[in-house]
Amino acid sequence: SLKPVANRNLPPLPRFGVSLKMSDEFNQFSWFGLGPHECYSDRKESGRLGVYKGTVEEQFVPYIKPQENGNKAEVRWSTVTNKLGMGLMFSGEPLFNTSVHHYTTEDLARAKNVSELEKRNETIINLDEAQSGIGNHSCGYAPTMTQYLLEAKERVFSFKIRPISLT
Repeated sequence: SLKPVANRNLPPLPRFGVSLKMSDEFNQFSWFGLGPHECYSDRKESGRLGVYKGTVEEQFVPYIKPQENGNKAEVRWSTVTNKLGMGLMFSGEPLFNTSVHHYTTEDLARAKNVSELEKRNETIINLDEAQSGIGNHSCGYAPTMTQYLLEAKERVFSFKIRPISLT
């Protein structure tokens, strides 16, 4: 068993979790958590706990400068399925963050304008134990408040993946 050693000199992490890829035919997304819009640790007060659903495309927030977007916070479970209702269910222990896109994090970071993004023939699923807050850059620079930064330390994230058929 390997035990990671955290480097105390590292800056805060943007997120701690995993990314998975599925074929883009898996385009239906549902979740039980905060919604219906994107929610982050420092921007979730307007989110309401409930069960929500939509397409993967509907989760994308087209900021002029592409960036992290569409996160769902305090999620109990989420599903990514095809139009027939077959796919995967994810559940966290206890709660997690998730987002789904047809773009990778690297795609978003490289693009200078939303028009530069090219849809992938994949559904990218992010499952995160935690994320740093996103701060406020809408009216000048306002960095993320300290209590919403994700410390670079030893972390553990457990989740379950199971195949489902909703039909």
